[in-house]
Amino acid sequence: MKNKNFFLLFIILLFLFFYFLKDAIQSNKILFGSDTISISYPFKVFAKEMLFKYHIFPVWMPYLFFGIPLIDSTNLIFFYPTDFIFYFLPVSIEKTYLIDFFIHLILAFWGTYLFLRILELKQESAILGGVFYMFSGVIVSFAYVGHFGNIKAASLIPFIFYFFKKGINTEKLFYFLTAAIFFALQILAIGMQVMAYTYLAFIFYFIYELVFNIKDNKKIIKLTIFLFVSTVAMVFFSALQFFQSSGYTAYSWRANFKYENFVSWSFHPFETITFFLPHFFGLKDATYWGDYGFNQTTYYLGIIPFLLILFGFNVKKYKNYSFFFSFLGLLFLFLSFGGYSIFYKIFYYVPVFNNFRNPSRFLYIFNFSIVILSAIGFNNILLYTENKNNENFEKRKILIYIMAICGLILFFLFLTSINNTWLTNLLIAINNIIKKHTIEDKMSFLLPFIKQDILVFILNSIAFILLVFLIFKKKIKNVFIILVLFLLLHCYDNFRINKKFIYFADLNQFTSSSQFFEKFFRDDNSIFRIANFSNIWYPPNMNILSKIESISGYHGLAPDKYYKLLENQVFNNVVVNNLFNIKYYIVNYDIEIPYFIKLYDDSRLKIYKNQAAKERFIFYDKIKKFNNENEILEYLKQMDKETDEVFVIDNIKIDNDEIKNQYSINILKYLPHKIELEINTVKKGLLFISNMFYPEWKAKVNGFKTKIYRANFAGMGILLEKGLNKVELYYDLKKIIFSLLLTIFALLIYIIIFLKKI
Repeated sequence: MKNKNFFLLFIILLFLFFYFLKDAIQSNKILFGSDTISISYPFKVFAKEMLFKYHIFPVWMPYLFFGIPLIDSTNLIFFYPTDFIFYFLPVSIEKTYLIDFFIHLILAFWGTYLFLRILELKQESAILGGVFYMFSGVIVSFAYVGHFGNIKAASLIPFIFYFFKKGINTEKLFYFLTAAIFFALQILAIGMQVMAYTYLAFIFYFIYELVFNIKDNKKIIKLTIFLFVSTVAMVFFSALQFFQSSGYTAYSWRANFKYENFVSWSFHPFETITFFLPHFFGLKDATYWGDYGFNQTTYYLGIIPFLLILFGFNVKKYKNYSFFFSFLGLLFLFLSFGGYSIFYKIFYYVPVFNNFRNPSRFLYIFNFSIVILSAIGFNNILLYTENKNNENFEKRKILIYIMAICGLILFFLFLTSINNTWLTNLLIAINNIIKKHTIEDKMSFLLPFIKQDILVFILNSIAFILLVFLIFKKKIKNVFIILVLFLLLHCYDNFRINKKFIYFADLNQFTSSSQFFEKFFRDDNSIFRIANFSNIWYPPNMNILSKIESISGYHGLAPDKYYKLLENQVFNNVVVNNLFNIKYYIVNYDIEIPYFIKLYDDSRLKIYKNQAAKERFIFYDKIKKFNNENEILEYLKQMDKETDEVFVIDNIKIDNDEIKNQYSINILKYLPHKIELEINTVKKGLLFISNMFYPEWKAKVNGFKTKIYRANFAGMGILLEKGLNKVELYYDLKKIIFSLLLTIFALLIYIIIFLKKI
């Protein structure tokens, strides 16, 4: 491409970016995402405070549930390069989301461009493919749900294929290791599921290269060794997140991951209609009536990429790649059906894959495959304009293709012209098969948008056929003009959908609820928790901004013990809540309990202070032993009065005597990652801390390490002798330090290999 044309194309792309993100120039705006507001933003605020106030990684979040490991539980993107760097830049957290989004749009384009170029496609074809992928639904629409981990992981997929392909071509370990770094970045971005599916896709691609493009057995063995080494290296490169997260699963609700959870968010085969008619199932939010419980994203890629696919099989040089990516795309589309496929249950017994729900995310690879196929198709059209390989463009094939498209157009013209009642009955019939929602009340809204989709499909198809016809008739010969026309045609179609997922909101509208509630607790200098049974404090997790601990919270991997208490409705028992230091209640109804004091009352909510709530630290001199934790859970469900016993499953011996249990507790330090106490007791007993048990918490008593027991089902217990005891609890950083050393070691090896170009 000539420099003049390249500069003009850059201006066009810049204009498209400006149009797409034009609302971002307003001040005090954040790129909206439901999880951005509820999870990412408050978590990042907390993480920044931990870094700069306490000079430690944000290892423990005390403000949700009874505490939760923050880095381990994979809802905070912390070690990913852009996120980590942003903490140290003079940029407010809310502004970093747009910058990060922009960076990964560019990466999605650049990675796709590089991979298509290494497949020996023309520069114009690689550019068009890059634009297809950059503005695809799997990249853009996930901003609206706030899944930046998936956005980052998806944008890196093309780089993985590019560097592995380059490694195969050059037989150099360096490129395999570079691909491993991009796999590791997917893990650091908390995109583990996308990473696993990308790795599976690459294995198929690697097998394809070995079977069709590599005939030398020695080279096959060499490349297979490189693949194994790069897989191990991937773990080392991502160690800072990999080893933290892999150990947490057993302590999250996924420890009891059932098949129903595993197949949740399967992509219903009927929803493939949305690849062409994106509004057919209502697109998102309250208008959605498809198989998901709710939907805030789209997998819409655009019509033009699909229309280009059949041209991908006309040139012999690229035919094998077209067949492979067709196979890969169809396979991953089939896998995305999840529970609707009789074969998907096999994955439930496959390690790693059986930890993931939401099979619809297989569509990331389907989407990428369609982009590659469409770029090859466009490339073959461009080859025709240069009078190359014309023998492969048989007029009969072109005629059949155009007739097929015209047939589809006529079908949709018929569908558009029919009575609204017919279209309504079609939607109702599909809904009856899915059996998910009531759709009748959405008809007046849906029908105009579905008809608009049909009209756009018709217009795009006609424009596409006309454009291809003019190219084959040699009426349009300039390759740059052809590229721009296809680009504009695609962006017109794509932007009308994806722009509905780009929304900039005033952050104050989400944080105001936190400012309202915190005034009721700011004068209470004790350590306490609240229970929020209302839906007024919105969005969830805003209590983090106010540094108020709550038993509730919004998190993808809630601790297993908390989840069981919630599932069994134990938090409806005030006696148990007292045990866990729940001092304030936010409710929508009146509470008639003698020791509850009403602090606030209006038509929407009431706030109560519970005077009977226990302190965070309780010293018990009596033990009640159970055989297992399920027995404790059942006991808590039935518990109707206060007790002077602590519940455990370990064999802990405390002598029963007549001495009255007396103790004093002096809190020396209470930080998110460290607690120091002085406890003076007249007898031996168990100190109960109503914070969530997690094995990375360690304890010392009078300078000596001691065991932390599980106590009262979810909390921690430390055995103390009579007398003065200095207790120190701290979150152990050994695993993170070890992981950091592994990553540094792996990077040093990578640098050495780079310098030697192995």
